[in-house]
Amino acid sequence: MKHWNLVAILFIIVIITGFTTCDSGNESNSIHTHSYGNWTTKTEATCTEAKVEKRICSCGEEEIQNVGEPLGHNIGNWTQKTQANCENDKLEEGVCTRENCFETISRTVAGTSLGHNYSNWTQKTPATCKNDEVEESICTRENCSEVDNRIVSGTALGHDWNGWEINTNSISKKTCSRCTLKTNGEIGDIGPEGGKIFYIDPKGFIMMDDNSTAYYLEASPVSLINEASSLPLGFHWSSGWYEGNQEFVNYIFNTSDNIGAGRSNTALILSIDENAPAALACINYGESNDWFLPSINELYQLYLNRNIFDNLITGDEEYVQYTEYWSSSQSSSVEWAAFYQGFTDNAGSGGGNAKHNLLRVRAVHAF
Repeated sequence: MKHWNLVAILFIIVIITGFTTCDSGNESNSIHTHSYGNWTTKTEATCTEAKVEKRICSCGEEEIQNVGEPLGHNIGNWTQKTQANCENDKLEEGVCTRENCFETISRTVAGTSLGHNYSNWTQKTPATCKNDEVEESICTRENCSEVDNRIVSGTALGHDWNGWEINTNSISKKTCSRCTLKTNGEIGDIGPEGGKIFYIDPKGFIMMDDNSTAYYLEASPVSLINEASSLPLGFHWSSGWYEGNQEFVNYIFNTSDNIGAGRSNTALILSIDENAPAALACINYGESNDWFLPSINELYQLYLNRNIFDNLITGDEEYVQYTEYWSSSQSSSVEWAAFYQGFTDNAGSGGGNAKHNLLRVRAVHAF
């Protein structure tokens, strides 16, 4: 019995001894729980490495850990490495002063770049009809030859429409004196005879006197002046006279109301009444003989675009008929009347008016 007790005691001692022995690599050894001592410094922190500590197990096993952060470089004095220039900031350098570290560090001083210095601007390209002037300048800073361009805003010249290319088989073109551009005219443009364009037909209209094709109508920029009248803005339509209740005037046959008829109407009037004041004033207007008293439909187009003029009803406003204009169209119902166009209201009032009355006149030219 004593023998078996001894065997049991020895077995327990073997088991306890196995649990307290460090693993020596022999797979037959039992698992060992390390028992470490206190942490001690293994290596001090440096500029680039954190402090390292260690502790050792009773079995000799060593465990390490990083503590904190690296110290970072300690730069005492920064000195200039490269100067700032137009585009780049100043660059500085310094040497770390920590023991056993001789690292040289560079840094950029933000916001120190100088920017280009452009002082004398000269013309690179002149302004044109559409484009502003372009100027250029060379940077004046040392070792910089950068060239910059700038647009001088608001210097574009715009087209100078001071000429016309008159075409007989197609619509005439206004021409720019500054460039080679040619383009169709617009309402309100100045025509080749100095009037304002108030009517355009891109397809053309037939002139009844010679069957030629015209595309534009321009009107004299001012109302014609009758120097023989006490009311200088007023003209009689006929040179006939008015006596009692009878008006002695000629009936002008074959006048037309149509666009394109004004020139032939004017010639018809003067072939019968050579001193007809309104028609004669138009023939004598301007440097050419192509001006005429407009037909009623031509005159109506002037009424529709009356806003391009600022002087259609100015003058002796107390004389109400100064707001009405003669046409070259004979009234079809009575010989003593011709058609007129009113310019004072939005309805475009008009109709027949006695030829001895004084109405305004605007000469018209077709091209």
